[in-house]
Amino acid sequence: MKYTYRTCSQPPLVRAARVDQQFATVAQLPSLRATSPSSAWASVLSHSWLLDEPTAQDALCIDEVFGKYFHLADFPSGKQIYHQGDPGDRVYVIISGLVKVSCTLANGTEVVRGLMGAGDVVGELAVFDPGPRSQTATCQTLVRAAWLTRESVRRLTRQHPDLAQRWLQALAAHIRSREAEITSMLAADVSTRVARQIILLAERFGESADGYVRVRHTLTRHEFAQLAGARREAVSQALAKFVERGLLITTPGGFDIIDLSDLRRRAHSAFPELGTSVIGRFDTAVARR
Repeated sequence: MKYTYRTCSQPPLVRAARVDQQFATVAQLPSLRATSPSSAWASVLSHSWLLDEPTAQDALCIDEVFGKYFHLADFPSGKQIYHQGDPGDRVYVIISGLVKVSCTLANGTEVVRGLMGAGDVVGELAVFDPGPRSQTATCQTLVRAAWLTRESVRRLTRQHPDLAQRWLQALAAHIRSREAEITSMLAADVSTRVARQIILLAERFGESADGYVRVRHTLTRHEFAQLAGARREAVSQALAKFVERGLLITTPGGFDIIDLSDLRRRAHSAFPELGTSVIGRFDTAVARR
């Protein structure tokens, strides 16, 4: 798969870049010394919400921002990029790999809040609010990320006030989305929540394979249950019914989805924001079944 990157003379890029190196090994990743903006990770940067808005593209060149402000880092699987309670002075854009975002409750229980992949931004709140980290970011696979310091963010926003407004709007939209999600989940039954979470994972990480839609999320059953917002036992029962009805096959750390359309119909009544794009992406794979 080829990627392009934007310079000042190029038209805006389309959204949603995908990275083939999602589960790459260290040996397979290009050297960090090869930091040319023409590389795949520069394309991913330009598709994150930090740089993908029209204002950002009008005001900045990816060449300039990449070379002057961003730094690259590789993290092995199991490494914590940052820990809850740490000082927050950096924001990270994931270039490849998977990152689990979680928080620890007062009783010591870890709660998974999200699974992030290429193009996602993590740690952004601590950059705009100098308080300690409210969550922990843990690498589920080998992860390559580009990071930006709080001071760099301040310089960029001073130089480009419109960019600051865009970033604040993006943060506000994220908060509104989370509030709407919580409200919908309170009204939905466990089966509907599980179907929704499978659809979301397929949209982000699904790949066509042998007539199935294969999703490798790397989470344990307990962690997946936390994402779905239900107890592990109830989630296991819902998944068992989906398997019995021929909708999917469970695999260690993932799913092979057989009937994506049926799962979407089950989730759509409570979560109408789930669009049809994920179905269209995998029509060919599903048809082969």
